[in-house]
Amino acid sequence: MKETAVTFRAGKIALQGLLSRIPGDKGVVITHPHSLYGGNMHNPVVETITRVYGEEGFSTLRFNFRGVGGSEGTFDNGRGERDDVSGAIGHLLGAGIHSIELVGYSFGALVLGGMGDVPEEVVAQVHIAPPVALMDYGTVSCIPKLKAVIAAEDDDIGPPEQIKESITAWNSAAQLLVIDGGDHFFSAKMVSLEAALRTYIRHPA
Repeated sequence: MKETAVTFRAGKIALQGLLSRIPGDKGVVITHPHSLYGGNMHNPVVETITRVYGEEGFSTLRFNFRGVGGSEGTFDNGRGERDDVSGAIGHLLGAGIHSIELVGYSFGALVLGGMGDVPEEVVAQVHIAPPVALMDYGTVSCIPKLKAVIAAEDDDIGPPEQIKESITAWNSAAQLLVIDGGDHFFSAKMVSLEAALRTYIRHPA
């Protein structure tokens, strides 16, 4: 899949991203792990998500949160980053894409969980390894468009049992897909992550 470098705005700041635009109305915004711990749009899990969604017929937009890489601004502990996601959604809408999924990995999932109201064109959220044991999820309650959560069995940052309890509050109708073995980084389990993503995409709840 061919990606093109793009720039879009979140309020007053400019963010850098990579867009793969293919025919059709389906698109996905992909968010990366924690900005202060090396997270960026080139993270291996983010790249896997991007490739799988592209192969499944979605236009894809991955981007660097504020303060990462060539994106302007500074880290804002998930608050301003929600504005970054809104800017990415707006960019896809401007590209003529009107059926949008939001997929976040780790910190990127936490950001999505706190989005609150989203445009009606956003039809689903997918959270991968949400860091429920590490970061404060106190402001995350109901996530109406959460369709699936993917976790790794041996992830001590996003333990499946704790995620299962959280889903009750987030959206009890969401699927929980647990990958046997594997840690928070899906070490040696990237093929299993691909399979779980395709299972969700082809058989959404």
